[in-house]
Amino acid sequence: MCNSEYRLLGRSGVLVSPLCLGTMNFGGPTNEKESFDIMHRAVEGGINFFDIANVYNNGESERITGKFLKESNLRQQVVLATKVHGKVGNLPNEGGTTRYHIIKACEDSVQRLQTDHIDLYQLHRPPLSHPQNETLRAFDDLIHAGKVRYIGCSTHPARMVRVLTMGPRTPAHLEDALVIIDKSLHETDRPLFDELVHPGTAVADFHNSNDWMKARITV
Repeated sequence: MCNSEYRLLGRSGVLVSPLCLGTMNFGGPTNEKESFDIMHRAVEGGINFFDIANVYNNGESERITGKFLKESNLRQQVVLATKVHGKVGNLPNEGGTTRYHIIKACEDSVQRLQTDHIDLYQLHRPPLSHPQNETLRAFDDLIHAGKVRYIGCSTHPARMVRVLTMGPRTPAHLEDALVIIDKSLHETDRPLFDELVHPGTAVADFHNSNDWMKARITV
C-alpha cells in the first residue's frame, strides 16, 4: 500500500489505512496464534489501524494485540484504537462512562496493550446515567496527561453526538456513530448526519450497507 492510499483521521493529520483491522474475536473464537497470524498479514498488507475494545473477550483482545505489537516491535507503526464502556470485571464500578471508570479503564487498557498511550480512545456507548460533560472532562484530562492522543465515539444517538461535538475536545473519529434506535443509518438520516458531522471528522462504518453512507466514509 503506497502513501497515497492512506487517509487522514479527521483533522488529526494522522494517516491511516482505508481498512481498519477489527479484533473482537481475538482471545475468543480466534486463539492467540491465529490472531498473531492475522495481525502479521494485516501489517504486511499495509493496514496500520487496529480497533479494539476493553470489553472484547474480557480484555483478552487487548492483551493479545498488545503482546503482538510488543514482540513484533510494531507499536510505532500501528494507530491503536480501543474503546471504553463495557464491564470488565465484577465490581460495581468496572463499567460505564463515569469519570471514575474511564480513568481506571484507560490505565488498565494501557497495561494490557503494553504501551504508554492510546492513539484513539473511543466511547463505546453513550453515557445515560450522568451528565455527558463529566465523560468529556475525563477524556480531556487523559489527553492532557498524555495517555490518549485523540477521542472518538461509537454507536451514539444523534442528540449525543451533537453534545460531543460541542465539548472541549471534538472527536476525531465517529464509528458508525449516528445510530437511531439501534438501527444503521438510512437515507432519511442524511440531513441529520450532514448537520452533526463537522468537516474533517473521520467516520468509519462497521455494518452499514447504504451507498450514501459509504460515500461519506473517510476512514
